[in-house]
Amino acid sequence: MQRFGKIEIKDNCYIGVNCIILPNVTIGPNSIVGAGSVVTKNIPPGTIAAGNPAKVIKQIEEYKSAIIKEWEIQRPENYVLEFKKYNEYSADIIEKIKYKNRFLLIKNFKNIFNNHCVANKK
Repeated sequence: MQRFGKIEIKDNCYIGVNCIILPNVTIGPNSIVGAGSVVTKNIPPGTIAAGNPAKVIKQIEEYKSAIIKEWEIQRPENYVLEFKKYNEYSADIIEKIKYKNRFLLIKNFKNIFNNHCVANKK
């Protein structure tokens, strides 16, 4: 059994706390390794991996699109996503809208979080 080997971590990777990465493993660029994972094999670029042993869960682009879709469904009704024409709004009005958005997010965060957790348990 070989006890020493190169561990290669490419650019823009996020590695969760308490991960164990075994020798002769490469973690591809733009990848995420979940906390407490044991990485025994190479992780491809642009993926999310977790577990013991670490397995690829999803591509990052798939995850982003799923989260955006979920946000679109659960977003508060009056939440303002963007200002179409910045010149039409004064600084005071923009601040009021931002405050209202924060309030709506805080109010609905619990529901969004609970629904996300229930969906992932299925």
